[in-house]
This record gives sequence, structure tokens and C-alpha cells, in this order.
Amino acid sequence: MIEAVPEPQQHVFREIVREFMGVFHSKTMSPFDINPEVVKILAESQTKDNDNKFEFAKQRQKDVATENQRDYDLKKLKYTNKMQLLRPICLVVVAVYTICLFIGIYLAVIGKETLGASIITGVIASVLSLLAGLGLAPITKDE
Repeated sequence: MIEAVPEPQQHVFREIVREFMGVFHSKTMSPFDINPEVVKILAESQTKDNDNKFEFAKQRQKDVATENQRDYDLKKLKYTNKMQLLRPICLVVVAVYTICLFIGIYLAVIGKETLGASIITGVIASVLSLLAGLGLAPITKDE
């Protein structure tokens, strides 16, 4: 079989075959003997690898939980800031609607029914459009 290999590679091939045969024909142990020290090292290595994977998974889960908490706190702060801004605006809008409604009723009572009815109709239409959300889209839109 070695003669089929070209001449320059025969020497290398013979060395490989000698080393391979030396592993299987060791004087101290047969190829089927298992060294308990090697098994112990392999088991410890596998245990250490599993421990490292577990620690990595724990740290990743902890990082994700921290990031989720940070995102929640940021959203809560944005919502609080938005409501602090909208509360006075809503109070002013309700006051203006109420004043305009009473002005429309007053004008209708004193004899200027056309102007009073127009103001009342405008106030009612704007309140309904506000309740439908037509006036709040740019304010309440999430980023």
C-alpha cells in the first residue's frame, strides 16, 4: 500500500502510520482501556462549560429585565410629562367652550337668535369633534 504513494510522500506517510499504530499498540494500555483521569477532566470541562452557559443566560435575562424596566420608566415619565402639559390646556378649552356656550345662549335670549344659534352650533360641533379625537392627533401621537 505504501508503494502506491508517490516517492516524496512515502516518508511522511510512513511516519503517520507509525504514530497511528503506536497509539493502538501502546505497552501500558490497550486501545479499549479508558483512563479515569481523562474521563474526570472531560466531565469537569463539560460541567464548567454548562456553568458558563448558565451564567451567560442568567446575565442576558437580567440585562433584558433591566432594559425593559428602563423602557417602562421612560414611557411612564413621557406620559406624566404629557399629562402635565395637557391638563391646563384641557381646562382652558373647557372654560372657553363653556363661556362661548353661555354667550350663544345669551345672544339667543336677547333677540339675536341667528348669531346665538350659530355660536351654540359651532361650540357643540367643536366639542363633538374634540371628543372624536380630531383635534388631539398631533398632541397624543406616540413617538
